[in-house]
Amino acid sequence: MAIALLGVLVFKNSPTEAGHEPVGAAEVTLYFGAGQVISPWISGYIVDVTRSYSVPFMVSAAAGFAGAALSLILSEGADMATKR
Repeated sequence: MAIALLGVLVFKNSPTEAGHEPVGAAEVTLYFGAGQVISPWISGYIVDVTRSYSVPFMVSAAAGFAGAALSLILSEGADMATKR
């Protein structure tokens, strides 16, 4: 989730000139896809080490809360960017 939010942050801060929107959308998709590829490997490794699914679920919940907190910061930054 945090990787996807990083992509959104890049998209929000990319140039707003005509023709640049698809590049920002591609970056968002790239980061989102990277998170979808990497997270099962990390979760699988944690399950192998701890022999429990509880830890990966707690890590996932913590990442979700961190992403939610980052999105609040991102929303405030986006509001300031539109006021320029």
